[in-house]
Amino acid sequence: MRYFRYIINLFHIPAMLWQVRSQLHEQKQFMQAHLKPFLQEHLSSNDGSIDADDIRKIEKYYGLAVPAILGEAFAQLRGMPLSQTERLAATFLGASTGLYDDLFDKKQLTDDYIDNMFHHTASIQPQDSFEKMLIASWSKTQELCASKALLARFAIVIHRIQIKTKQQQTGDLSLEEIKQLTFDKGGYSVLLYMSLFYQNMPLADEKLFYNAGALLQLENDIFDVYKDSRAGIKTLVTQAEDIEQLRNVYFQKWMELKESINQTAHSNKGRKAFARILCAIVSRGFVCLDMLAERQKENHGKFDPMVFERKQLICDMEKPVNLLRTIHYYCSGL
Repeated sequence: MRYFRYIINLFHIPAMLWQVRSQLHEQKQFMQAHLKPFLQEHLSSNDGSIDADDIRKIEKYYGLAVPAILGEAFAQLRGMPLSQTERLAATFLGASTGLYDDLFDKKQLTDDYIDNMFHHTASIQPQDSFEKMLIASWSKTQELCASKALLARFAIVIHRIQIKTKQQQTGDLSLEEIKQLTFDKGGYSVLLYMSLFYQNMPLADEKLFYNAGALLQLENDIFDVYKDSRAGIKTLVTQAEDIEQLRNVYFQKWMELKESINQTAHSNKGRKAFARILCAIVSRGFVCLDMLAERQKENHGKFDPMVFERKQLICDMEKPVNLLRTIHYYCSGL
């Protein structure tokens, strides 16, 4: 039975790859038509505060991946394509997300000022072109979303969590506190994105999206272990001494996620499609964990990212062997 399921999953892969490629192509065209004019308008009066990295993150990651990956995954779950309004909302929220991160990474702004920028937008007078573009993007998101109240609810939580994440670099956090912060950061980020599509979100869906985001954030930290360790950021991965224990946390969260998928009221077809998408993403994390486990063996059984060079901690997912391992994990259903 397990072998039969493995073969069935293997046959899903070409169609899934084609689907992802098509979704990315569709979103790129959509951005060209609807986001490019917005960016050009703000760049035409740029005072220098909007840099090339800001635009790159919007066009290559946030504005592209949020609608094409998360948005399309939700469309598969509910069994209905994204409407143009929903895609616009996801695109502008994606643009806002990249700029929002820079408020903490690059700008010397107070937490209260940032809070007012998102929750009392009309009262803020932009100080530069960067803030003007961010406020305009966020305002468009609010206009297009299904429920401003739901969007605001999760935006407030995200801001509080973002403030707390500073402790990952400056505070003395326990592993349990780091884990909760990791899960909350990812969980509520995905809830923010998914709130675009709901007037009211059922509790079962809220639990599902939280678990999905929590796992995706942990996977992101697994791949970012070199960068985070050199920046002095405490994550479950940089603080791990035994990769097997970390793998258990990752696996248990995947089990919780699969259970929460089945607890929703969506169709069986939609739940299966959503699970396949997540399984493909999660499989990459297991491949990276395998690589980190090898580093642990090389360090006499104790994992320490500071011992290794960048090339030893970067998991290149384009290598044929890693692609094959990803396919194996996906087909096995983990």
